[in-house]
Amino acid sequence: MTFPPADMLGEEVVVVGPHVWVNARLTCRHGRERTFCVRVDREVPEKLRCSPGGGGVDGGGTLTGCECSAGLTGADLTRLVIDAVRRGWGRWMSIGAVVVEC
Repeated sequence: MTFPPADMLGEEVVVVGPHVWVNARLTCRHGRERTFCVRVDREVPEKLRCSPGGGGVDGGGTLTGCECSAGLTGADLTRLVIDAVRRGWGRWMSIGAVVVEC
């Protein structure tokens, strides 16, 4: 993720580090769930962190494994997760993941 210029030179600040990956659960209408490790634009509380390991969702590709995910991209999932956490992390802490429905 990039943010507005950091200084007068117009350089961008890129959030990098081990604490910007959040455990996210995509829940389908038919009850199926699929878990993803999603990169977000903010520091993630320890209880919700994940490690992308073999590849987390960082904006690209089409997601598979859920009827409702047909055509849903990594960028779409990232937007859904970021929208869900705008109101705070509290709701998701007890669940252990940010849950988004499709």
